[in-house]
Amino acid sequence: MENSGLMKKNDFKRKIAISDSFKKAAKSDLKSARILLKGKEYNNSLYHSQQAIEKILKAMLALKDRFIFKHEVIAEFCKVFKKTVSPDFINLVNDKGFKIEQEGSSLRYPDFSGEIISSPIEEFTKADAREGYKTAREIETMALKEIKQIKKQMP
Repeated sequence: MENSGLMKKNDFKRKIAISDSFKKAAKSDLKSARILLKGKEYNNSLYHSQQAIEKILKAMLALKDRFIFKHEVIAEFCKVFKKTVSPDFINLVNDKGFKIEQEGSSLRYPDFSGEIISSPIEEFTKADAREGYKTAREIETMALKEIKQIKKQMP
């Protein structure tokens, strides 16, 4: 019986450690996005904004014992949290966050599937990168508040 309580406590500590690790990585990606935006590397800035969104949402999911090992996390996030976080947060993630998630691979690699070869270096603009960075910051801010609330509810 005593061992079971210890196991649960260790499980919570592990979830928190995983979540904190994702938070730290998200913060680093957001910082990179800002630096790259200032350096006019718009597609790379947007890529790091996408990564920041992905990681901060994974930080929340980890606290709910949900671990995703791919880049698409928004559908799972919305499914898990639709009844427990504000509709504004869900809408932001589902609308603007989803758009950035969908652009994920096109941010890094040339598209040569058609007749015209497009380069992400030329495809994404300062406005795109700014909007991505702004969205990532908003999602991170809301997620950090939710993470604090989730941690308060953990035994």
